[in-house]
Amino acid sequence: WCPSAGRTPTLTGAGEALLEHAFGIAAGLDEMRAHAHQIAGGLEPVVSLAVDTFFPTNILLDALTHLGVAHPDLPIRLRSESLGGVAAAVLEGSCRVGISGPLPQRSRDGLEVTPYCRTRIVAVVGSGHALAQIEDPSIEHLRAYVQLVLSDRSELTRDRSTAVLDGRRWSFADSAVRRAALLHGIGWCHMPQHMVDDELRNGRLVRLCVTSEPLWHAHFLVHRTGEPPGPATAALLERVRVSCDVA
Repeated sequence: WCPSAGRTPTLTGAGEALLEHAFGIAAGLDEMRAHAHQIAGGLEPVVSLAVDTFFPTNILLDALTHLGVAHPDLPIRLRSESLGGVAAAVLEGSCRVGISGPLPQRSRDGLEVTPYCRTRIVAVVGSGHALAQIEDPSIEHLRAYVQLVLSDRSELTRDRSTAVLDGRRWSFADSAVRRAALLHGIGWCHMPQHMVDDELRNGRLVRLCVTSEPLWHAHFLVHRTGEPPGPATAALLERVRVSCDVA
């Protein structure tokens, strides 16, 4: 500060910077105290969740927004994984709980796996693809063209395929790249309906009605044996499950 006769003392530039830094430290201490109070009350120190890439993002984000309002000082770690990556993240301890796709029995050691909810799957192809011109395509029609499939980078479910036909196929480790290939007209694939609704409406994609029976992708709740979700995570998961049942 810079005192002068007959004038109100004012802070120098350096003093203002230090004062701003002090306010930041005070705010951080307040946040730390609030977080410590929550933990002392039984709340988990962090919500860490791994989620299958096929899971409806809007439902999850709505529930996370509600959690953030209820517990503004609670840190959230969200990780998106495909196939066996969710269970692997839980087993290695980087996430406390996961919403996973189906897991073979050999991949469940050390995990508690509980049926959770399901999302609808549809077969789709780009509107300019030859399959889109066939009115009622059969399985044999599909086998004649490239199927775009996800490959598993996790050791837990390596070489496991879901809804994959015998025939021509291209494998992708990245679901975003597979989606881009689909929209580019390279081949057809199975996709969660909520992920392609917009493209089906605007005509970029066409649904392939091969069967009258709906296809479903099952989701499972996974956590390490003896380590169930904390109260905030459990409330989040219940809100998500109820929203899935309504959707």
